[in-house]
Amino acid sequence: MDDLEAAEAYRREAEFYKEKAEENIRYKYLYLRLGGEMYEVLEILRRTPCACAPLQEAESRLRQMLEQADEDDCQKGVYDFFRKKKGRPPVDKL
Repeated sequence: MDDLEAAEAYRREAEFYKEKAEENIRYKYLYLRLGGEMYEVLEILRRTPCACAPLQEAESRLRQMLEQADEDDCQKGVYDFFRKKKGRPPVDKL
């Protein structure tokens, strides 16, 4: 029975991390979609004659948000799980 219980525990654990990975993909898609919408708005603002300083500030804020989204995705626990299995420290401990 121990082998069956261990197999079931591994299956549940794999299912959990699969769901986490799918959730991360959904968030990544959401960030990219929102970033694209913001970029379209910035392009519209760029074409208007009165958008100078606010446009540059919004562009830099958008770049920072997208870079942070990429960093956040790389530091999620799903990736740490696989690093621990290989005997490596989690990403945030590097």
